[in-house]
Amino acid sequence: MAKSMDFPQKKKYLETIQEVRTTEYIAVPGITGEKGEVGAVGAKGDTGLTGATGITGATGLTGATGPTGASGIQGATGATGATGAISAINAGGTVAVPGLRTQPIVMVVDDSLTVRRVTQRLLVREGYQVVLAKDGIDALEQLQSVTPDIMLVDIEMPRMDGFDLTRNVRGDARSSQIPIIMITSRTADKHRNYAAELGVNEYFGKPYREEELLAAIESFVHKVAPADIQP
Repeated sequence: MAKSMDFPQKKKYLETIQEVRTTEYIAVPGITGEKGEVGAVGAKGDTGLTGATGITGATGLTGATGPTGASGIQGATGATGATGAISAINAGGTVAVPGLRTQPIVMVVDDSLTVRRVTQRLLVREGYQVVLAKDGIDALEQLQSVTPDIMLVDIEMPRMDGFDLTRNVRGDARSSQIPIIMITSRTADKHRNYAAELGVNEYFGKPYREEELLAAIESFVHKVAPADIQP
């Protein structure tokens, strides 16, 4: 026979029943629920590469200032002399520098690129500045800004041949005194005589001896003018 509960015990029992009904779960003392798994730590994104620093261009070299010409006009900036001339040949440019007359200037007029380049190298090696023209028209255009000490002229050229060029040079007071050496494959006397009538100073047939041509050029370039002769 069950033992009856006294009033305090019965009250405590009823309170316990009521607590069970109003509670969804009863925690079991001493049992700790399993810890939820810790989420994997997100991988750290790769650090962006820093763009390479732009390379600073090398500072351009300042060309040596050319010497002051006799007229007081300062020479163009950059190297002068045989070295500077050879550099200009390699770059495909004209060697003569207006206003800079430290070297005699020779204008070579020939429609053959090979002849122009070969003659140019020969003259530069001897210390001359060189202006190149491919025909008579080209030569007259360049004579507007450059006055050479001597001209080497071929006869047969397009647009304007050597004879017409000589006629124009001799007809202009600014260029009438420039010595002209004609170099051509036309070696007949009629061509020589006609050239002489137009005012050609020397006449060379192709092929020619380099030393003879250089001697002729030197004789005209270094000829003493009457005004330079001291009384």
